[in-house]
Amino acid sequence: MQNILRTLRLLLEILLYVITVASAIALIFAYMASVTDPADTSMFIPFGLGAPFIIVINVLLMLLWIIRWKAMAFLPMILLLFGIPVIMRHVQPPFLQQYEKDTEGDIEVMTYNVHIFRDEEWNSSYKRVCDFIKKENPDIVALQEYYSSQRVSSDSLGMLMGNYPYFKSYYIRKDGDHTGYGLGLYSRYKIVRSKEIAFENSDNGAMYADMIIGGDTVRVFNCHLQTTNVDDVDIAFVEGVTSGNDNDVPGKFSRILSKLKSNSTKRASQAEQVSYEVFASPYPVILCGDFNDVPASYTYKTMLKGLKDSFREAGRGYAHSYRDLYGLFNVDYVFYDPETFHCVYYDSPMIGLSDHDPVIVRVNKNMQ
Repeated sequence: MQNILRTLRLLLEILLYVITVASAIALIFAYMASVTDPADTSMFIPFGLGAPFIIVINVLLMLLWIIRWKAMAFLPMILLLFGIPVIMRHVQPPFLQQYEKDTEGDIEVMTYNVHIFRDEEWNSSYKRVCDFIKKENPDIVALQEYYSSQRVSSDSLGMLMGNYPYFKSYYIRKDGDHTGYGLGLYSRYKIVRSKEIAFENSDNGAMYADMIIGGDTVRVFNCHLQTTNVDDVDIAFVEGVTSGNDNDVPGKFSRILSKLKSNSTKRASQAEQVSYEVFASPYPVILCGDFNDVPASYTYKTMLKGLKDSFREAGRGYAHSYRDLYGLFNVDYVFYDPETFHCVYYDSPMIGLSDHDPVIVRVNKNMQ
């Protein structure tokens, strides 16, 4: 009996070693997702998506080995310490951030994918979205999956939101001269010029507007990068709410992964296109929108070049803005020029008026 127990303990020990090594490799692959162009290889994409789970598993394994007083604890410990910059994109200890009071130089920015003004049940939400924006009262509102029509025009939306005298749009799909689907940018600051950034073979796009803020010009980008094309059927399958007698589980996973790989490559190219425009800007930049990608991704890393992430600087807790898939993913961001701004406030309230939650950021402008 003792020999059997000794054998079982040995097998368990070996299994724990194997799991620890495998989890360490997975964590390395998650880190690699940020620095590897999906056009070169797509093998790291699933690990970037699963980074929060992989990080948690490594933390638990590290604690287990520490409790057992085993040197194996150093493997996940070293990798976690090495990856702190990636980990901090996902979660921020609440005690580290101290919000500053409103000051005269503050600029409040909201980015929000409004899902063509439809909530999660596909009920019309434009009135509720406008009421929410009016209550929050940001200075700049960047909307993705924006939709205006003859019945609900851009002017009427601006009036319902509050006092936004300046507006620019990029209708990627037009229904008429001033109606369609795309991006909307509302501002209390005077817009002196704007530009549309078209993506090849895509229903997504980006734009920027130059605004006069405090006597200086600031270039504000509004972006909606390539979607994953993971539809409601795919989401239901991943969330485990499809029929239990499904005999094509490997096939469905394969199709979902194929979509992720294809669109990650498109998204990476679009991110490089936007990043080029950011670097070409003669003015300080605020870059916001729905990037459709997670913090441990090549898209995120590319868009962040030369900028700072408002969540990283002023967020608290776990970052999540996409409501489907159990609300575990963050894909909406506000980045900014650190030489001109610093972030003093970050929030992503869970309001359920779209399949995304808004991101609200307050930055302080210190132009001379």
